[in-house]
Amino acid sequence: MCVFQLGMFSFWATVAFAPRLFVNCEELSQKTSKAILKFFVPYFMFVYVVGLTAPASMRFVTIILSYLATCS
Repeated sequence: MCVFQLGMFSFWATVAFAPRLFVNCEELSQKTSKAILKFFVPYFMFVYVVGLTAPASMRFVTIILSYLATCS
């Protein structure tokens, strides 16, 4: 349960504070936001292409499994 709570805290902390990286004009914030976009845009494109090429009955499971497999 502690790991789950830590994950939930990390998620909501990111939801609350990540947008500040994208609106801040400082150099470090801009570098960080570019690095985030360079990773996450291709990452989610890969996950959804894999998921959407799966049969309709297995689509949800495939997306979750591909997300979990690439997350670790």
